[in-house]
Amino acid sequence: MRFRVLGVVCALVVLAAPLALADVPTKGTVTGVVVGQDGAPLPGATVQLRGDRGTQTAVSDAKGAFRFVDLIPGSYTVRVDLSGFQPTEGAIAVSAGVRTDVELKMSPGVSEKIAVTGEVPLISKYEAATGNPLPANVSAKLVFDDRGVGGALTMMAGVVQDAESQKLGNFAPLVNGGEPQENGTFLDGLDTSDPATGGLSAVSLPTTTMAEVREDGAGYTSEYGRTVSGVASTVTKSGTNDFHGTGYIYDRPGRFDSNDPLTKTKAPFNQQQFGSTLGGPIIRNKTHFFGAYEDAEAQARGTPVRPKLY
Repeated sequence: MRFRVLGVVCALVVLAAPLALADVPTKGTVTGVVVGQDGAPLPGATVQLRGDRGTQTAVSDAKGAFRFVDLIPGSYTVRVDLSGFQPTEGAIAVSAGVRTDVELKMSPGVSEKIAVTGEVPLISKYEAATGNPLPANVSAKLVFDDRGVGGALTMMAGVVQDAESQKLGNFAPLVNGGEPQENGTFLDGLDTSDPATGGLSAVSLPTTTMAEVREDGAGYTSEYGRTVSGVASTVTKSGTNDFHGTGYIYDRPGRFDSNDPLTKTKAPFNQQQFGSTLGGPIIRNKTHFFGAYEDAEAQARGTPVRPKLY
């Protein structure tokens, strides 16, 4: 009996271990206040936040304040209605681990619609971290040598690739001059760091699966334990209430390569990347799915490189 109890306890510890690591924020928060033209708070206003996964509703309190939590990074539309006032509507952006404030100012009337805009603040008054978020609508338009998390992070200020780790096929970022082993890399809140190199050797995702990539260089909070240099966190996409799919091909022919400035010779590198994505609802407003496939074929200096399959 004693051994049976001990076995159950060990199993619970093993199952709880990943949950203990999933403390890194992967969702954002929107807070705001509804006021009149004179700046006085307006209680009882109905605030709707619409996104790709449905609509959330809140009512402003006695101070005119409202709050939406656990929001997936992306673009949203906020609308406020109150009897005797013109409706106010606008677009806001949500980033993982960031609190976005918005002020909704209403005017007396019943017909005209007033637009407001809310963006992720460049300097947050709630967090001390110095971070560089890279949302999906930006990363999708950039061209990386490696269309993965590593390629996206190297586009951010203060991040370079460790040359020795690159030779081994592992992305190990150097953040603000720190060592790779001093970094933390997280995927959807889980620590995916390689304990030996500080890189992402076990996880490789194409940029088409990323809702947001973020790099924090300093000032991050205590949930990023065991890290003294940089923190790289990635939030993956999820399905929406509508079916969406993409297909793409990226071709990098070696004939367009230039000569090496020192050797005056050309070492052509040929690479073709192709893939697709598909997402949509299983149960609208409740359960969604998202999947992606990508393959890459490369050939450098006449030697084939093993294709990468995500």
